[in-house]
Order: sequence, then structure tokens, then C-alpha cells
Amino acid sequence: DMASEKYFFGTLMPYVHAAEKSGGKPGKPIPAPAEAHIVDIDKDIIVDDNSSSSSYAWCTLDELKLTPRSDIRANWSAGIREEWDISEAGALEAWDNFKRATLEKFEDQHGRADLSPTSRLSPYLRFGQISPRTMYYDLSTSVGGAVEGRRLSRLFWHRLYRREFAYWQLHHWPELATTSVRSHYERRLDWSGGGDEADDKDEDIDAAEALRRWQTGTTGFPTVDAGMRRLWATGWMHQTER
Repeated sequence: DMASEKYFFGTLMPYVHAAEKSGGKPGKPIPAPAEAHIVDIDKDIIVDDNSSSSSYAWCTLDELKLTPRSDIRANWSAGIREEWDISEAGALEAWDNFKRATLEKFEDQHGRADLSPTSRLSPYLRFGQISPRTMYYDLSTSVGGAVEGRRLSRLFWHRLYRREFAYWQLHHWPELATTSVRSHYERRLDWSGGGDEADDKDEDIDAAEALRRWQTGTTGFPTVDAGMRRLWATGWMHQTER
């Protein structure tokens, strides 16, 4: 009901209000299964094509031809692998640490790129090592036996909605990935390449150099450069740097 909203349609808060009013609550997270049958990759089991039994052969990403070409040219992902514990255990540890030590600081410090007030859970949510349902349930209960997590930081509580909010936006604006939702941005002439045809060649050169400096974190703007260098080294960037 946009008549009672003070925020614009298409922004986060009307979506949150509608979801909390009529969307229903996610169920309690399902506990981990008692057991799960997995392949023991430490054993090099040779596959026998003539056998009817199920067996597996250990092989590397290179042998499967799954190593990205960018990794072949330069091992850019080494820093990412070193920075993150890419596992469910790593995700749960990061979540527990955030709830215990940082959640109550998030409301006031979330915009400080020089501190560490954020959860750094976005990659874990993206690849499924932690469920938003788990986080929703934990924030709906007391943290440390005292206060509900969502009351410690309403701002972080609202962040949980952003992924589904993005899906909702794409439903209404399918071209959102390539075209600004604010259409007047597309008509601006002060972007690189928006001048006279006679200047296009020089502008293309300037734009290419500006792009290279931005990509390598050498623009001369400290916050921009710090963010891009952090992204290159760890695969993650603080929202203020973005």
C-alpha cells in the first residue's frame, strides 16, 4: 500500500514493510542430517569401466579443464583462497563472531571502511554456505541471552532482505543489470564518450586510461584505490568503497 509509505516505490523499505506484513515468516532452519555419504577424495580409486559398482577417480581442476583462464594467466585467486575459509564451518564461524562481537556496533559503524563492522557474509550467502533462514531465525531470537539481534541493529536486519529485494527489482525492471533504474542517468552527456564526434578518439583513449587506473587502484583517490586493491587481493570490497 504505497499510499501509506513515505519511501518511493522500488526502494528497499516499502518492500520490507510489505514482506513483513503479508509475506509470512521463514520457517525454522532444518538441522543438519545425522549422516551424509560422501566420496573420500584422499583415496585414489580407479574407475573400472567394466564394473557395475560405483567408484570414483580423484582428479584435479586442471585435469577436468575447470581452472579459469584468468587463473592460468595469473594466479589472481590465491589471495582470495588465503583470505576466506570457503566452507560451511567458515560461514558459521564468521556469523557467530559477528553476532558476538560486532552486531551491536553495526548500526553506528557500518559505513566505516577503515574498521571491521560488517559481517563479510555476502559470499557465504551467495554460494550457500549459510542460509538467510538461519540468520533470520538467529536475529529473531535473543543474542547472548539478552536482546533480539534485530533490535540490536535494525539496519542489519533490513540487509537480510536485499537479495530477495534484488530479485523483485529484476522482475519489475528486467534490464536493470545493464540500464539504470533512473532513466535520466542514461541521457547524461557528461559521461566519457558523450561529446562531439571529433573528440571521440581522444575521449576513448582517456576513458581507457581512466578505466585501467580504476581497475588497478591507481586513480589517486585514496578511498577508491584502497577499495579496488582490497577487491583484487581478497575478492571483497566494503560497501562504502563500492
